[in-house]
Amino acid sequence: MEMETIISVNNVSKKFRRYSSVGQVIKEVFHPGRKQYHQEFWALRDVDFEIMRGESVGIVGRNGSGKSTLLQIICGVLQPTSGTVSVNGRVAALLELGAGFHPEFSGRDNVYMNAALMGLSRAEMDERFDSVAEFADIGDFIDQPVRTYSSGMFVRLAFAAAISVDPDILVVDEALGVGDVAFKVKCMERIKKMQDSGVTILFVTQEPTSIKKFCNKGCWLNEGKVVEYGGPVRVADLYTDFMRAEISRTTEPKIEKQKTIVDGLPQIISIDMLNSNGNVTKEFSTGERVRVRLKYKITEEIEDDIIIGVAIYRNDDLEVCALNTRLDEYKVDRAVGEHELFLEYLSFNLLAGAYYLKAGMFHSSAMAAYDFTGYVNEFTVTAQYTAQGVVLMEHKWTTK
Repeated sequence: MEMETIISVNNVSKKFRRYSSVGQVIKEVFHPGRKQYHQEFWALRDVDFEIMRGESVGIVGRNGSGKSTLLQIICGVLQPTSGTVSVNGRVAALLELGAGFHPEFSGRDNVYMNAALMGLSRAEMDERFDSVAEFADIGDFIDQPVRTYSSGMFVRLAFAAAISVDPDILVVDEALGVGDVAFKVKCMERIKKMQDSGVTILFVTQEPTSIKKFCNKGCWLNEGKVVEYGGPVRVADLYTDFMRAEISRTTEPKIEKQKTIVDGLPQIISIDMLNSNGNVTKEFSTGERVRVRLKYKITEEIEDDIIIGVAIYRNDDLEVCALNTRLDEYKVDRAVGEHELFLEYLSFNLLAGAYYLKAGMFHSSAMAAYDFTGYVNEFTVTAQYTAQGVVLMEHKWTTK
């Protein structure tokens, strides 16, 4: 069955005017010769992609890359300077905090107003209101003006209202970054249910891992242009590598103390794969014993535990198996110096194909990356057994 395009963004560009002060605006308006006192700023340039019904697309990019502008254009809040956007379905949007709610109205009134704007009758909202209030969980504040809300309370009600209208498309900007962790988890669980029911999801995130976990497409914006659009693993990893390089470049030490801080992070030195004979190679057979040898360096004392992870991906970016030391309660040596760590696959039951590894070192509490490799150690697996898929499961055939 042919997939239906639900959002089409065709060569969209958006230009804004920047003024250094209010006075510059007045001068431009009343100048007899129409002298310009503004600078032109292109927030988006020639953005072009399609989203199919039921897809989940995560957008990443640095601050100022055009992410929010793109979402506002898709939602109809802004008009593009050039290009067109076509949206085929009911859109529920959770954009910047405060957008769409009247500060003097109560939470209850804003929920009903939002529903009316989305085409729901009052009777339909009457049936849904209790579930909205329950999800938002803000108690008696539901009948207080929203100007009295904390940012966390506001986003609770805004999200509950957005999902109550049974949207075809849910658009979420970075508003979910506000609030407590428990509510974020609650929101992501609800988003997962909406995905399962066929709702198209489009959201902005600063966490590339969220794209891998929740999306089947990724979009990386930089300086208003699409750098990469496609598989979530590839987009997330390319963006992660880019940001790591940017951090290294922008924190290039100008004094020795800064250099010590940057160089003090744990680092992965090398990764090798060894076959059952103990030889380093890039060719393996299904079922053999394989070891991954990871060398790393600690240059300064670290108080917290370190987590090391190794993941196998097929060459089409399908994640096959991701393991880490915390899962297996293995304590990583964090003494100052160089170390070797081995991950042994007792039976390498991958079917024939091309694969690659990734590895990372993480802080134990925050799971923030100390070091992370991109595509490394491409390898192939050969097998006489020509089943289809990824993994050869141990099996047997019997007759009753």
